[in-house]
Amino acid sequence: MGAFYPPDMPKRDWLSHYSREFNACELDFTFHTIAAPQLMDSLVRKSSPGFQFTVKAHHDMTHLQRDNETVFREFLQSLRPLSSGGKLGCIVAQFPITFSFSRENLDYLLLFRERLGDLPLVAEFRHDSWLQASAVEALRRNRIGLCWMDSPTFLRERISPVHASDILAYVRFHELESAYPQLPEIQELPQSVEKAFVFTHNRVWNQALKAIQRLKDLLT
Repeated sequence: MGAFYPPDMPKRDWLSHYSREFNACELDFTFHTIAAPQLMDSLVRKSSPGFQFTVKAHHDMTHLQRDNETVFREFLQSLRPLSSGGKLGCIVAQFPITFSFSRENLDYLLLFRERLGDLPLVAEFRHDSWLQASAVEALRRNRIGLCWMDSPTFLRERISPVHASDILAYVRFHELESAYPQLPEIQELPQSVEKAFVFTHNRVWNQALKAIQRLKDLLT
């Protein structure tokens, strides 16, 4: 990590350093565990003004569809420092590939939306059925953002980052090369949606930071 963080910088200072260079970070550990509010409070204090955290929903919220009211309640309680501190960008719900577009699953997604109250929500799907027009329209109608990815299906169906959602844009690149054809549309995002996030996937150690730095240079 020395390519980005100074070699002599303590890890406790990494977030402060990162937040001076970038304006958002996706929290992945929340998919596996409910964070203590004290930890979230430390993230608020260590990050720069205006910095935003996007938070993955706990897997019991996305992979179980019943008897999970308690985990919703505990998850939301853990986020209070972020939301009250103005640093909660959105909640990202990553559903399994078995979660296809159906009346039952849509009803659960709407229940998910209801349980979050006014907190912004992005859904990330593995099943391609959610990319059909009726599914995308249901997301729009209920103010649920659609995570755009550089997957073969998104590219084949020509679903653009701009039109995936008119409320909240969430773009995830697995390969930086996939970003080049999308740059004009990504540049339009601030004028097209209320809020936009663009991330790259960290396939190789330190590669995500290098990729997003390159993408930042291309967009400015």
